[in-house]
Amino acid sequence: MDGGARLSVRQMCLLALVFETTAVQLSARYSRKQAVLYFTTTAVVCIEALKILLSLAVLAYTEGGLTAAISAFMRDARARPELALKMLVPACLYTIQNNILLMGAGYLDAGLFTLLRQLKIPITAILWVIVMRTSLSRAKWGALSLLVAGVALAQSGDYLLLLLGGGPQLPALNSSASLGAFYVILSCVTSGIAAVYFEKVIKSAEYKPSLWILNVFLAAESVVLGLLGCYFDQGAAISEHGFFHGYTPLVLAVIVIHASDGLVVALAVKYSDNIAKAFATAVAVVLTCAIAAYWGDFHVTSSFLAGAVMVATAAYWYSTA
Repeated sequence: MDGGARLSVRQMCLLALVFETTAVQLSARYSRKQAVLYFTTTAVVCIEALKILLSLAVLAYTEGGLTAAISAFMRDARARPELALKMLVPACLYTIQNNILLMGAGYLDAGLFTLLRQLKIPITAILWVIVMRTSLSRAKWGALSLLVAGVALAQSGDYLLLLLGGGPQLPALNSSASLGAFYVILSCVTSGIAAVYFEKVIKSAEYKPSLWILNVFLAAESVVLGLLGCYFDQGAAISEHGFFHGYTPLVLAVIVIHASDGLVVALAVKYSDNIAKAFATAVAVVLTCAIAAYWGDFHVTSSFLAGAVMVATAAYWYSTA
């Protein structure tokens, strides 16, 4: 009975992750089309600050009140001070990832950028196998390979076909593009390490702290790192225009969706693993493109349809392997 209940929770977490990730991608996409753009660095700080409040709210519910939740957090902070250090690792890695990813995007065209981003899936899978000391069958590796190919084809099929065909319109990979490719690949590595490390902490600690206490630590440290990013990256502009410059109801929605998505991701990792999370994210990518196409903001091509079929097939193959 417990196994069935656990499977049900796992399925609900992954399903929630699909819809949350889709909402994140769509809201972020359309919020950057505003006439007056907001500062992404301040938005990141607001997202992490809201994660703290949401995590404390859930902790208060599970502990029986806000006072009890704060007491539980302080108890763990005093008894296990290394938790703060452990969470500093993924907080720093995610901060590095976000910054170098933006740097890489500035050097690459959209097709190559999207294509290279798919390396995050196999890199995370390899790190997961090594760090968690587990193994995947050949069938599951095959499903993962099909997943990577499907997402790449769905998102950047025209570029991929051009790349494989070596057509005359293929842009040359100059020194700037090579640097951009390095940044994107490095962001995939840092993201994979952070994700697998967080899963390791959740599932392998001798003393298993509350997931919500870990999230408070992670979000609090991310707020500090985010404020440093505000100062060094956009400090002058923020001083001139204000911290909340360009904020609209849509931007506030983006912040709420992103914050709740972070908590759903944590639940998905706790009750499932990073491999299943990768499949849920890939399904969300296809769903995002489909919704954007319905809204007239994405052109459906044969490569997208083929990629969508490959993603669905890979998900079914992996689940039955």
